[in-house]
Amino acid sequence: MRNIFVMITLIIVSILSAAEPIPPLTKVQYDTKWYEQQAKEWKNETKRNPNNKEAWINYFKAVRYALKYSPSTKVDSLQDIINDMEKHIPNTFEYYYARYEHKNSVEDAEYLWKAHTLKPDNPELLYDVIAMYAKMGDNKKFHNSCMNLYHSKDIFRSLLNYNYNMLVSISENGILLTNGDNDTFPAWVLQEAKGIRTDVSVINVSLCYDDNYRNNWMRRLGIPELKEYRKVSDLISYLNNELSERDIYIASSVDENGLKDISSHLYNVGIVSLYNEDRIDNIAILKHNLEHQYRMDYLYNDWYNEDHVSASTVSKGINVNYIPAIIILSEHYRLMKDNYKADEWMQLAIALAERSGNKQIVDYIHKRSKK
Repeated sequence: MRNIFVMITLIIVSILSAAEPIPPLTKVQYDTKWYEQQAKEWKNETKRNPNNKEAWINYFKAVRYALKYSPSTKVDSLQDIINDMEKHIPNTFEYYYARYEHKNSVEDAEYLWKAHTLKPDNPELLYDVIAMYAKMGDNKKFHNSCMNLYHSKDIFRSLLNYNYNMLVSISENGILLTNGDNDTFPAWVLQEAKGIRTDVSVINVSLCYDDNYRNNWMRRLGIPELKEYRKVSDLISYLNNELSERDIYIASSVDENGLKDISSHLYNVGIVSLYNEDRIDNIAILKHNLEHQYRMDYLYNDWYNEDHVSASTVSKGINVNYIPAIIILSEHYRLMKDNYKADEWMQLAIALAERSGNKQIVDYIHKRSKK
């Protein structure tokens, strides 16, 4: 009887502590403790079989993501892991991929190309390839890589809908500043693969810290190079001075701390903000976007996508960005004495908040709905 109990206990422990594949952060995000535990599990796998390529790359990812969320967490050095990978699995896709991802710089691009040569259709790597071609200013290869990413079907359909809604928010020849992967790559893919709103300049502000990427964009826009880039508000002011005839929009992913200097000039027009130094009627634009421009059906019923690996990331993260605009529109209708539409929009805000699982957002929405 005791042996059976011990056996059951060992099985339960093994299930609870089993090594699991580490998905990209663009698809699923776990807490630091999960990544720390997975790092231990995958490290053990590499000890059991030092030639296990999957174990090494998952070990690397688990440590990298743990450090991303908690730089002070006690895990092994990424450089030490890469050194061990070079020793045990040299000249492999996994080693080249880790070697590039560690620094993610133009200087280490040779490892990106080596990995890409070994697995040219690997969707996870395509994002890095696209970003590198953007830094290099190679428009033809950038286009072809975006086409490949689209045909890989790696991007969650809801993300394509969200990015479509971002693009149609922008006025003709406008500039859209983004920050995250999930509101940059899908937008680029829609432009390059489907020809949607190719007049819009989608510029990633994180990539702007790379001099090549930033100044490639300045040349494309026909303006002098921006020698220094410290924060987003500096970039916006520069673009506004040089291209006063073009509207500048900021995606919700852009860090608010970099926008403090210009916050009084930002107007919510949906899931993006419009920069304007004059007062504007943003509610009219917001209303038009939500009611006539945006694809909204997927927010109510996202058929067949409920169990997709990215579903929780989208519902808990990016779809929350609709809520501020929806509340503004609901309260606008309340002022206009149109309680039916006010309630209809507020119910959608409540639904999005509840799907997010964020109690703070849910409580806030319920409080606003009772005003």
